[in-house]
Amino acid sequence: MAKMNIETGAKAALLATLCCACARTPQFTVEGSIANADGETLYIEQVTDTSVVTLDSTRLDGQGRYTFSQPQPPFADFYQLRLGSQIILFAVDSCETITLNGQKAKFATDYSVENSENSAKIQQLRNSGFALQQAVNNALEQNRWDNAEIVEMIDTHKQAAQQIILANAGSTAAYYAVNQQVNGVYLFLPYNRNDRSYWSAVATAYKVFQPENPRTKRLETTVLAALNAQRQHELEAETVGAIDIELSDRHNEKVKLSSLKGKVVLIDFSAFGIEKSATHTLYLRELYNAYHAEGFEIFQIALDGDKLFWLEQTRDLPWICVRDPNAPNCKYLLTYNVQAIPAWFLVNRDGDIVAGQDLDADNLPKSIEKLLKK
Repeated sequence: MAKMNIETGAKAALLATLCCACARTPQFTVEGSIANADGETLYIEQVTDTSVVTLDSTRLDGQGRYTFSQPQPPFADFYQLRLGSQIILFAVDSCETITLNGQKAKFATDYSVENSENSAKIQQLRNSGFALQQAVNNALEQNRWDNAEIVEMIDTHKQAAQQIILANAGSTAAYYAVNQQVNGVYLFLPYNRNDRSYWSAVATAYKVFQPENPRTKRLETTVLAALNAQRQHELEAETVGAIDIELSDRHNEKVKLSSLKGKVVLIDFSAFGIEKSATHTLYLRELYNAYHAEGFEIFQIALDGDKLFWLEQTRDLPWICVRDPNAPNCKYLLTYNVQAIPAWFLVNRDGDIVAGQDLDADNLPKSIEKLLKK
């Protein structure tokens, strides 16, 4: 028993010494070297959910060595080293010393991390995200979208991210994982029931261990909004009428689906950035020209993340086209149980949905004609 007390006392003394040292100098340090960057300016910046703040900078010499020391953050936080337009994102837990060594040519991806497990995991997630982003960009540029290939890449990325979250849901790496995006789309969608379980795990861990952290409130808000949308969907799904949609059009004016009651309405979920969008738009124009005079209207929900691109594409459209500012993370995808786009729903003059996603180019005209005669 005495031996155990001595060992326990030694450990306590060591812990006290470390804590006191940290208390005397409440700072963290990031140091290392950047090869082939002689004369370049290296910046250290703090990264919040809404801004990036430059803290310090240094001009690199021939050996590329640098050292930055900054006040210890009140909560584990994100920082970045910036060289030109390239950045290395890393996490600071307390008053540790983190070593980041890299090179100018591949500064943002090829670097080593010492003494920061979370920073190493963030590097893993970022590099996987970069590869996915490049695959998406290449597919769009070459008009060669292989959905199976992209989905497989997303699944592989998410499997690795899930392991990081499950290992420590309260870590900065877990926070980064659920918030990671490609083309403005969350890889873990808050409105997807399975993905939301990972958001909830991170939110709960932050709530328990870091209740005063500003990021905790953001996590809670995101999860609660998704849960409320799910409950609303379940409640409204029991009603007969179409679930109302209210979004802004290209003139920034709010338009409600319910305002079109008395007309036969085609609800169209689509995006102008997807393959064959031009063909889809041409078909909608044919329908509009053929039936609009008889009381037919199109209510199109565009799921494009790029607002300027959407504005350009909708400049000459005669029908109603709205866009969710959170597109393509749109809650109405959950509300209408949309699994793929384009997706159609047909609403009668009384405002009731009479046909859903089984509509196609072959049966849609006859369905419209039948409703217009009533």
